[in-house]
Amino acid sequence: MVNRSAAPTDRDTYYSAQFALTHLCWLVAYPVVGYLGEYAGIEVAGLVVGSITFGAAMLGYHLWPDPDPRVLTHTHEAGSHTHRHEHDEHHLHDHSDDDHELLIHSDVFVIDGQHSSWPH
Repeated sequence: MVNRSAAPTDRDTYYSAQFALTHLCWLVAYPVVGYLGEYAGIEVAGLVVGSITFGAAMLGYHLWPDPDPRVLTHTHEAGSHTHRHEHDEHHLHDHSDDDHELLIHSDVFVIDGQHSSWPH
């Protein structure tokens, strides 16, 4: 999902962050399960880990949109900014501190310099 969530120039950073986060989870989970298995028994440890896994899967199922569209309608607030602007294949130009009116449009959406959060 990192490929669909980040601009190509940002993907190395996003992959690194995802890698670090998953390994932090492993760093915490391994000792917790080991201690739980030692002091409460392996059956209890398995039940706790299975419950956490099931709960996380259900949370992901309910939070992830279905279907997960690539093209999203979103709003760009009015204001000044500098970037390459691509309205469509025939309308490409650079902006340099231009004032923009409120713009609502649809395109393939990724988090980047112009899109800092997912649209609601």
